[in-house]
Amino acid sequence: MSTVFCQIVKEAFNNILKHAMATRVTVRLRPCLENWVLSISDNGVGLDTNRVLGTKQSGCGLSIVAERAKAHGGTMEITSTQGRTEISVEFPRNNGGRNYAHHDRE
Repeated sequence: MSTVFCQIVKEAFNNILKHAMATRVTVRLRPCLENWVLSISDNGVGLDTNRVLGTKQSGCGLSIVAERAKAHGGTMEITSTQGRTEISVEFPRNNGGRNYAHHDRE
């Protein structure tokens, strides 16, 4: 799972650098009940979550994050206002014996 976390953080940082005009980024990974919660927040200009999440373009940064989360049994949520955007991704801590490692090589 560490590879997936790193890929998601990398994609989020790419989007922040390209679009957010942020001066501060915070990354947190914490256990929460039966899940890992990865959150990436910035103090940038914000974004229109409906437009970004409604885009079905392959290769769109945040859709890649959502696809990676889903492929590993997780979910993604984005909240954004002027001056703060947060991407939160939850993954099961115990994957029930399921091996997600093959996804790390895609």
